[in-house]
Amino acid sequence: MREALVESLPPSSHLEEKIERNDFFVAKEDDVIGRLAVIRLENEDTLPDIARHFSLGINTVSAANPGVDIWVPEAGCRILLPLSFILPDTLRKGIVINLAAMRLFYFNGDGNLLSVSTYPLGVGTTERPLLWAKCM
Repeated sequence: MREALVESLPPSSHLEEKIERNDFFVAKEDDVIGRLAVIRLENEDTLPDIARHFSLGINTVSAANPGVDIWVPEAGCRILLPLSFILPDTLRKGIVINLAAMRLFYFNGDGNLLSVSTYPLGVGTTERPLLWAKCM
C-alpha cells in the first residue's frame, strides 16, 4: 500500500529548500495546511535526522514509511514526508496544542488570512518524564 502511494506521488523534483516545514498561510475557512512531499535519502541519512530537519515527529515519519529501517535506511530510498496537517477545531488565536496529533500550532494574525507555525511535541509521562520536567 505504501509503495503504491509513494509511486503515485510526483517525483521528488522539488528542491528541499522549497518544502514548507513550519510556517504556512491559511485562509480563514481552510482546515488543512501543507502538503505531502517526497525526498530521496542520501548516504548516512537516518529517519530521526529527516524528522528533525523537517520538523516532524519520528513516530509520524516512521508510520508514513513502514518497512524502512529507522537507523540505516537504504540510500536513494524515497521517503514520504507527511507535511500536511489538519488544523485543530478551536479558536485560531495564539498557541494551540493538539495532544492527539502531538503538534503545537501558533496562530498569528486575524481577518481572512492567518499565518500558522507548527512544531512537533514530545509528551512525557510519570515513568518517563521529559528532561526539562526533571529540572523543575
